[in-house]
Amino acid sequence: MRLAIAASTMDSEPLLTKLLNTPSLNIVGISHPDPSVRQNLEHEASIPTAPSLTALRDDVDVQAVVLAPGYSPNDTRGEDASISIPCATFLSSGNTRFVFDLLSDTKEPGANSQVLLPSLYRQPYAVLRESLDSERVGSARFLRWTSWWPQPVAVHDLLLNELVAVLSLMGQAPVIAYGVTHSIATDADDYLIATLTFEHGLTAALDIGAALAGGHPFNRVMLVGANGSIHTDSRASSVTHLSKNTASPVDMADPLDAHVHAVEAFTSGATAPNDLALNALRTSDAILNSCASARPVQIPTSSP
Repeated sequence: MRLAIAASTMDSEPLLTKLLNTPSLNIVGISHPDPSVRQNLEHEASIPTAPSLTALRDDVDVQAVVLAPGYSPNDTRGEDASISIPCATFLSSGNTRFVFDLLSDTKEPGANSQVLLPSLYRQPYAVLRESLDSERVGSARFLRWTSWWPQPVAVHDLLLNELVAVLSLMGQAPVIAYGVTHSIATDADDYLIATLTFEHGLTAALDIGAALAGGHPFNRVMLVGANGSIHTDSRASSVTHLSKNTASPVDMADPLDAHVHAVEAFTSGATAPNDLALNALRTSDAILNSCASARPVQIPTSSP
């Protein structure tokens, strides 16, 4: 599959380099608004670059477009709105309306697009998924999910992708959301704590946002199941399984690898089901509404 990448002014060069160096991917062009970045990419990869997707499409034959994290949905409402090729996007709450357009049954550009979910391809999700699939801990009862990022990022730009992993692990959509936000590294809200309540009292607690100044990326999870629990974090060298009081080694992958694996999954047709993405969108909206109102919010159920 001939892929183009649409990147933003955020620090996307490390991810672009990884994608370009992945042998299984056929990257034929990149759009980026920064001319110096385009010059570096052309030198490294010897492929066409352009300031916009529209300009890039005029130069290369593309079958699908990958929107890098941070890419603004406004870009596709401007000169790129005329794109008629298939389009894949990483989920981000900042792109909520755009992603919903991609998934909805409309005539708008990208209506038949697929959605890439990086959280399903990185640690610690894989550790918990394997524990559930192997029935090591039984069905999920409680999940604590912590994801700290090193750079100041608005919480709505992180929330949706994390929710995809949480809802997938819990195995159902929540019914009530309650969230609060505050600022750590910036004047804007860049830290969020949320509680999700599911049917029969199942609960998930999310802790998402910017690490303290000078901090490093950090993920931590605790999954309590019907007959055991799993505990791990991104700085640990092992996973602790409390029901048997044992520990087993865990290889912690580079977070950027998750984005590469998600793109590889897209090219092979192994993307996640749309209902998971839509449930994450509904839950994200409910959490943000709760933060604004300081009240619990009922999450609407999916349409039959």
